[in-house]
Amino acid sequence: MFAPLLLSSFEQHQRRIDWIGVLLAGLLALASVPTAYGQSETPGESVGAQSFFSGGRGVVWEVPDVDRAARFELDRIAESGITTVRVSAAPWFLPGKERSAAAVLAHAESLGVSVALDLPLAYESAAQIDVATDSLGPTLDRIAQLARQHRALVAVGLGKSLDTSVSKTCAALERLAVELRNRAPDVARYYISPFRPEEDQCAGAVDGVLLDVRGVENPVERHRAWSASTDTPVAIGAAGTWVAPDSASGLNIPHSSQAQARWLEMVLNQWIPERSDAFEWSEPGDTPASDAQAFSELSPTIFVYRWADEKNPLGRRYGLHAANGDPRPAATVVRGIYRGEQRVFAFPSGSAPSPEAPWAVLFGWFLLIGFALLYARRPLFRRAVGRYFMAHGFYTDSVREGRDTVSLVSWLMLLVVGVATGVIAAVIVDVLAPTMVAERFIDALGPDLGQRLGSYISQPITTGAFVAGGVIVMLLVWSVMIGLAVRNWKTLRTDQVMMLVIWPCWPALLWMGVALVMVSNGTTGSPQTAGILAALGAVSAVWATVRVLRDVRVVTRIPLPVASLMAVFSPAAITTLLFAITWVQTNISASLVIHLFTRT
Repeated sequence: MFAPLLLSSFEQHQRRIDWIGVLLAGLLALASVPTAYGQSETPGESVGAQSFFSGGRGVVWEVPDVDRAARFELDRIAESGITTVRVSAAPWFLPGKERSAAAVLAHAESLGVSVALDLPLAYESAAQIDVATDSLGPTLDRIAQLARQHRALVAVGLGKSLDTSVSKTCAALERLAVELRNRAPDVARYYISPFRPEEDQCAGAVDGVLLDVRGVENPVERHRAWSASTDTPVAIGAAGTWVAPDSASGLNIPHSSQAQARWLEMVLNQWIPERSDAFEWSEPGDTPASDAQAFSELSPTIFVYRWADEKNPLGRRYGLHAANGDPRPAATVVRGIYRGEQRVFAFPSGSAPSPEAPWAVLFGWFLLIGFALLYARRPLFRRAVGRYFMAHGFYTDSVREGRDTVSLVSWLMLLVVGVATGVIAAVIVDVLAPTMVAERFIDALGPDLGQRLGSYISQPITTGAFVAGGVIVMLLVWSVMIGLAVRNWKTLRTDQVMMLVIWPCWPALLWMGVALVMVSNGTTGSPQTAGILAALGAVSAVWATVRVLRDVRVVTRIPLPVASLMAVFSPAAITTLLFAITWVQTNISASLVIHLFTRT
């Protein structure tokens, strides 16, 4: 009789125990699940973000079009001690390339190489990022699919050289980051910044920032300043220097392959012990293996720029390997340091190149000295100059009446003004050509226009000759147009028109003298100096245009509408029109160019 009651009571207790066990198991399972955005303390940070931005030994890699070649290069990359690569996403999302992306990621995963994928956004303003975000939905979906299928895809770059120095870009960038996080929460998000830490304002919108330190005088200090200015992880997105085409061999040769290797040796060796004052590299027992381990633990992720050469409008060769695959000495340096096998390298010194004769500078000084001798030996020229600057009303009266017109001097001054403008242009180009400001600007123009403009920037003398010829032709055309336009009010001889048009261009001689002094003193290293010189030249051109039209009105009494119409044919107006047409075709934000020029 009691047996059924005991059995029933036992079954009830057993069910209670089972429910308690299920409840405890569920609580344990919930406790072991990571939060929606990973286990990081930073809200919204992707899973694995911290590990991506530290300890990686990386390189920027352009994936070959042929899958077999891509796998072969990946094998060489992994064998060099490289643990992560940064690649462009654009080629992988062309029609027919879906299988190539999956194949490369699968092979990278088998080699233990992680992949950071850069979205095709570069040199964009906030408005342009918003527009791009609306059209990037399919691309983000495809990236999310690849990330789920391949653990090698660990990070996505939202763009490079975006205008992150203004706050309104941050909201657009954060919106894009959220769109990516919603699709692929395990993927770290970054952007590549060339800006100084005090100028960049958008680090909080992403999981981390990669720095482009090409052209930075002290890249290690730049990274240290960035790390001190933000809680967001900071790594190195592009570290490297370029090799000049057909350069001779030797450390004493600027931009030789040996100079490139030494630069990487010095920079990478500084980054290894950067975050550990207690680690002594000279202690007994230190081994190459311990060096590699210390690199992984103490350094930021570093992407050397780049694995192999690419087409560059300025002819610069950044690759550790030539385009045909031949290794440069820098490849040996990166392999030795990344693998922890070698930290000091020897290269031949070579012979220092003999300085080139400064023919352009000498020619400019020759013109100024010749003009000064002409002023000293020609009383009529001295009298005309005195009237122009000290009694301008007497000057316009003499031109109206055709008295004391110095025809030969005006023609010589036309030549000198043209050459002076060409010298100024050559100096500005010579200053800007070696800088990253010029390279980023050329890169932003696109392959077609950038290639054409790059050929001029890389040859300052050619650029100066082209500008000088253009200025002379435009001044001659303008002189003809003015002579024809004023015939109904007053007939002017050629020498009268030349004095009215050419003499107000005298500031070109002043700024040429400034440019020649800059070159002679060796103070042309600053892009800001070149920018100031260019701005002064532009203001002087506008001032000369106004002065010419005012003098023409005083001499001929033409109506103001006619004078305004003549302004359309001035060199300043024609140059501005050509510049505006070119600028519209590039679709580049003017503010971004200014910020790249002043804030990097």
